[in-house]
Amino acid sequence: MVRYVLCLIFSLTVLSSYAETKRYPVYLELVADTIKVDGKRCYFVRSWGNFKTREMNKCEWNLFCGEFTHFYIEQGYAYPLWVEDYYPGIDTIRVRRPFSFEHDEVYGWFNKRVWSEYEKWKRKQKFIPTPP
Repeated sequence: MVRYVLCLIFSLTVLSSYAETKRYPVYLELVADTIKVDGKRCYFVRSWGNFKTREMNKCEWNLFCGEFTHFYIEQGYAYPLWVEDYYPGIDTIRVRRPFSFEHDEVYGWFNKRVWSEYEKWKRKQKFIPTPP
């Protein structure tokens, strides 16, 4: 009987430590509108939160001047991404996978929506990029 109790306690300890170290993806929107800051290529990104806390609140646009791993960016598009982790000040974003749409029409709608929200935010901020 003692053996079963010890096995149960050990199993619960291992499972709880695994659950704590499991990384949940973060949903991120990237607008491929490149600007140069101090010689670095920068993009605007917006996080919607992660799935561990189940809080999906849209954040403001932030300037990201680091690198993306496992992802190719083409100018003029908006990308929905699942990433390992994101917080302002991070230097590398590891992309788990791009969020995929079943139809091109849905992606077109997403691209228009994100670009219009981004442009509206840019006008509100009176954002004027410095020439390259």
